[in-house]
Amino acid sequence: MHKLERCRTCNFRWNRDTDGFMTGSMTINIIITFITMTAAMAVMVIATVPDIPVLPVTLVLLAIGICVPLLVHPSSCTMWSAADCAMRPLTEAELADMDAARIKA
Repeated sequence: MHKLERCRTCNFRWNRDTDGFMTGSMTINIIITFITMTAAMAVMVIATVPDIPVLPVTLVLLAIGICVPLLVHPSSCTMWSAADCAMRPLTEAELADMDAARIKA
């Protein structure tokens, strides 16, 4: 999966030269995955009580644990970029860099 360095629309640089960008993105990804797994497990357990089929529940949770992070990764990067911009607004240098990249394109 190839991730562009900049947004195609506004030339915003996704990784704002911070060491923790991917850590924040991974955190959002893990939270979404765990919430999805917990909800799926709760639904399956409630639906099958008192005879809970352990192997099918485990296989479904394993599939969720593998597929959801791969599917959510682009969105989690976008969500973390939005959170990062809310916590640390763009500087004048970053805005000038966006304008310079827009002029080059």
